Amino acid sequence: MRTVAHNTAFLTGASMVQKALSFVYFTLLAVTFSTDQIGAYSYSLAFTAIFAIIVDGGLTQVLIRFVAKNPGEARTLFFRVLKIKLALLLVALGAMTIVVTHVTAAYSTKNIIFLAAAIMIVDSLNLSVYGVLRGHQDLVYESVGLIAAQLTSLCGAVAVAFLHLPITAALLGLGLGSLVNASIGIIGLFRSGLLQSVSQSTLKFATLIREATPFAIAGACARGYSYLDLLLLGSFTNFTIAGIYSIANKLTFVFQFIPLALSAALYPAFSKLIGVDSETLRKLWHGAERYLILMLGAIVMLLISLRFDILGFFNQSHVPAASTTLIILSISLCFSFLSYPVGAVLNAAGLQKLQTTAMAVTLGVNAALNVILIPRLGAVGAAMSALFGNFLLFAIGAWFVQRRAITLPWMDVAKLTGACVICALAGSAAIFGAKYMLASSLSAISAAHVGRFTSKAIIFVTLAALSIVGLVLYAAALCVMNVVKKDDLMQLRNRFKRVV
Repeated sequence: MRTVAHNTAFLTGASMVQKALSFVYFTLLAVTFSTDQIGAYSYSLAFTAIFAIIVDGGLTQVLIRFVAKNPGEARTLFFRVLKIKLALLLVALGAMTIVVTHVTAAYSTKNIIFLAAAIMIVDSLNLSVYGVLRGHQDLVYESVGLIAAQLTSLCGAVAVAFLHLPITAALLGLGLGSLVNASIGIIGLFRSGLLQSVSQSTLKFATLIREATPFAIAGACARGYSYLDLLLLGSFTNFTIAGIYSIANKLTFVFQFIPLALSAALYPAFSKLIGVDSETLRKLWHGAERYLILMLGAIVMLLISLRFDILGFFNQSHVPAASTTLIILSISLCFSFLSYPVGAVLNAAGLQKLQTTAMAVTLGVNAALNVILIPRLGAVGAAMSALFGNFLLFAIGAWFVQRRAITLPWMDVAKLTGACVICALAGSAAIFGAKYMLASSLSAISAAHVGRFTSKAIIFVTLAALSIVGLVLYAAALCVMNVVKKDDLMQLRNRFKRVV
């Protein structure tokens, strides 16, 4: 459990920095280019991401599992996976070329799509490299690689903004960041000594493919579920509406590093505990869900309470659809977070077929809702589909875990959720009170003729101040209601000292 804690701390910290830099990257592009251009850019990346899952083929998860159980066979497994991925890459590139030439929206952004395809190749290598290191429960290099890659990409975005380059030039920074990430991962792989292992794996290519197939299908469902809304918005409406949705989606997606980093650390630990020590696994799972719920209370509180100020930064505070979309996606984030530990238990128990079933059902329902709602409601319809889809995925996964894997303390989770909602309401009330007291000052500043940079700086400072007020009251409410106890604070302090 200590290894899990350290891995979670390292990767969570790195992911926080990476997501913060990624958000700055996207924000810089969003305030530099029009909503229509941002929509086209987001559509193109979503299009490429769909085909990227073909290249991975679910092999990364299989690599993590077998390296965790048989580290001596890491070298053989790694190179066998790379050979399979090379064949899958050729299939993906061929399929992408055919689709681009036949889909109008994709053809109109073909330059961005093919540049993103080159990045996809490097990212596929990164997945395999870090898959081996994850199986070895070494997430330090991945943590460093995340930050270095995003810093490189951000430098590219800054150059694009200040040199007034086209938005396609931003992809060159992304590509260079992927190369930097690959270099760090390869260094970590060699330094770990895993590639020096001489044991030959008994796993054949056919076995690898068979084991990876459920993960590949699940990955395809997950990618389709994550990006189908943007693709349909670009096809059924226009890139302006896709841009409105992509900004709201980015504001919520930026926090996905929290459950992703946690599940990356939990999966190897769950794989060792499942069927061996159910009580420890149950405690580990409950601790993960508790951590996520406490974080969700703060995140959703800030997103909903400060939505107009946040959207004002992106020049969208006057767009009703943008505000409604952000509210719905913020609520949807709750079910998205909580489904990660559930999915980790299913995969660790070898029940990835059930996880795949849940993903497939969710994708089908989500696709149907998107087709029905997007033409009528645009970005709001896509957000409503995402909310119902995230709830459905969580509910189905939880039911499968309870029936087939292990009994989990759901009532404790429900009680904690209720307490956090009350604490979040207290924080929101504090934010609204602070905004009311500052209303006259903010109105005077808004009425003054200030430059674009000054205006953005004022909004940012206001957001930061109001966020601090809300978070302080939220934390105080958690302590008053005894949701967070003295032992929790002491444990957090000691863990921080060990990491530092």
